[in-house]
Amino acid sequence: MTRSRQTADWGSRAGLAKIIPSSVAVGSGTGSADSLGNVTFSGASSVSLNGVFSSNYDYYKMTIDAKTASGSASISARLRTGGTDATAGNYNRQWLNAGGTSVSASNSVNATSWDIFVYTVDATVSYATNIEIANVAKALPTTAVLTHTRFYDSSIAFNGLAFGHTLSTAYDGITLITSASTISGTVRVYGYTQ
Repeated sequence: MTRSRQTADWGSRAGLAKIIPSSVAVGSGTGSADSLGNVTFSGASSVSLNGVFSSNYDYYKMTIDAKTASGSASISARLRTGGTDATAGNYNRQWLNAGGTSVSASNSVNATSWDIFVYTVDATVSYATNIEIANVAKALPTTAVLTHTRFYDSSIAFNGLAFGHTLSTAYDGITLITSASTISGTVRVYGYTQ
């Protein structure tokens, strides 16, 4: 097999596969998934994606595009299985923030969720949030890394977060929870094909 043929063959098999949740539940407001796996929600205090993680993939990618209804509010995440959130204190997080020329860091251990970031209603603020998740559907501790950039007032800021869930448990879903107000937006989940 020639090198170009090998590259073409590999390219036809590798990539991202969109995942369509088996169901979507919201704490308030509305939420649904279309036939392409785009999960849209409006006026939601929480958004749960069920049946998105399975043994079909080892690694997943999740994108979040959200705005708050008023002011600013943080969004946190919990893993779930069988339609129930894992709420025990098994969530660890390491956080790095870079804005301008300054960098700061913090961490949390034994929390009941992963703090993702603060979102605002301000239409002039642009966000890009991506989460890479490993081992979530295996009986292993789940690990994840989040990158979050925001552009506002001609400034760019970057946040990097490393997540760990200490239990060796397989999960099939995830819930996003807002600290105050409600959120609206779109979430997409992809599986990395091999």
